[in-house]
Amino acid sequence: MTDQATLRSALGDVRRAYRLLWCYQDRLFDIIRTITAEFDSLKFYMWRTNSASPIDGSTNPLTRSPWSAFPMMNVSYLYRCGDDPNQAEAGDWLLDIRVISDSGFDDDSHSPMKADPDDFAGIEATDTRINLYVFYCASEIKGNWLRNIWNELEWPEPDGKAVDASSLPVKMIGITLDVADLGDREDAQRAAAGFKKLAAHALGATLA
Repeated sequence: MTDQATLRSALGDVRRAYRLLWCYQDRLFDIIRTITAEFDSLKFYMWRTNSASPIDGSTNPLTRSPWSAFPMMNVSYLYRCGDDPNQAEAGDWLLDIRVISDSGFDDDSHSPMKADPDDFAGIEATDTRINLYVFYCASEIKGNWLRNIWNELEWPEPDGKAVDASSLPVKMIGITLDVADLGDREDAQRAAAGFKKLAAHALGATLA
């Protein structure tokens, strides 16, 4: 095969990959909608990438990591229960739906900003995950949910065990879902309902 033919074939793979990526992200959105539907009191708060930040229109993308164009590689969708995003009352809480599209990217051995896919573990040794976390305010916190609470905390181990934050009056719990186990909407509903029950019991809270 000539160099030009090889390049044309590779670019065809790129086009197929983008179309597959659209299907994957559409499926993820449906899973997230299904999970949040289990919590009547939640309202969408915001989303944040956990790798390179998305590029705004005034930024030269050539000066940034290519990962800036892949926000859903590692991203958190945040939903909150409470009346005021700038004042967390006792009993207010935040649900963090963290999508880790490739666990090789989430490896602590490299910088997410400069991660090279050639350094990732093999496809067979990695997976696609959704980590669910609840951050529950045990007492009043004066400050913004994102800036003064979520940004200040480390994710707890996603092992289903409740822990207390060291710096704030916040209880936390998390679990990991393998997206391969969420083949249909009913699977996602069962997973969300199971986490809701687990988290409420472990935190001693009502998560409506």
